[in-house]
Amino acid sequence: MNSLRYYLALLVVMGVPPALVFWISIHPFVKFWREVGVWRTYVVHAAMILAVGVVVFQLRETLLRARFGPQPVLMAVAVVVYVLAIGVALQRRKGLAVAQLVGLPELAPHRADSRLSTSGIYSRVRHPRYLELLLFLLGHALLTNYLAVYVALGVCLAGFPVIVYFEEKELRERFGRQHELYCARVPRFIPGF
Repeated sequence: MNSLRYYLALLVVMGVPPALVFWISIHPFVKFWREVGVWRTYVVHAAMILAVGVVVFQLRETLLRARFGPQPVLMAVAVVVYVLAIGVALQRRKGLAVAQLVGLPELAPHRADSRLSTSGIYSRVRHPRYLELLLFLLGHALLTNYLAVYVALGVCLAGFPVIVYFEEKELRERFGRQHELYCARVPRFIPGF
């Protein structure tokens, strides 16, 4: 169980920084990346993601040194959080294609399905993808009980609103009044019922 917890913590520590680098570099500079082109953008970001991943992997022992050991109560709460995350993920998958997950509509709005998702889970929360990721990260933090995973969760809690700010700015430019009306009736992160 300890090695499973370690590798899960390593996966989080290696996955979160590259993902944040990708989205934080895409959304604020989407017009620039559109000029660069889709495939060049993906190649540049693949290189950045690989570089960040290599650096984090080299630092893994230092990053994963602080651990608090398995805590049965936290593990039980983690299971509940995972169930919630899986529920959000299953609903999110119905309304968000893979092309949208990798940013194709942002980079090439003329080539990708460029409709505003407002049905299903998107009628209850504007950003279920980020809610899903935060729930999974919380579950991973509680299960692994590594300081680095809690830090990754905190970085995402701070970083996701920044990413969303730029993402929504781009959506307003693309969808105009339709997006404004959608934002007025649907909450950003906490689902409405």
